[in-house]
Amino acid sequence: MKAIHLTAYGNPAQSLMMAEVSEPNAPSANEALVRMEYAPIDYSDLLLANGVYFLNPRLPSVIGGEGAGIVVPCRVEELSNAISGLLLDPDRRQSLGRAGRQLAHRAFSSERAARQMLDAYGALGLVTRA
Repeated sequence: MKAIHLTAYGNPAQSLMMAEVSEPNAPSANEALVRMEYAPIDYSDLLLANGVYFLNPRLPSVIGGEGAGIVVPCRVEELSNAISGLLLDPDRRQSLGRAGRQLAHRAFSSERAARQMLDAYGALGLVTRA
């Protein structure tokens, strides 16, 4: 299957590469397998690619935190409990939201994000500029 790999922190147009990756293993307890139908490069991906997101995975790493897909049937009750646990924990939600907002405000303007998004999509051959 195809995925976008982050190969280095810095300019997303230079550090994002389309790659073939193996199919994921079957999900374990409290996990789900999602067959992705659409996964954009979005603002949080640009933060990650620039190295200013609160997560810094070992590279190369598949990038992409948002998308639309279909959950492959699995242990539905366990998945429901895991999602409910996150949604019902106000401290965790506030902490994650606050950290993300602080990093975003320090690192980006909307103009820079739009330019980097276009550059990254262009470098991957997914869009052409007029």
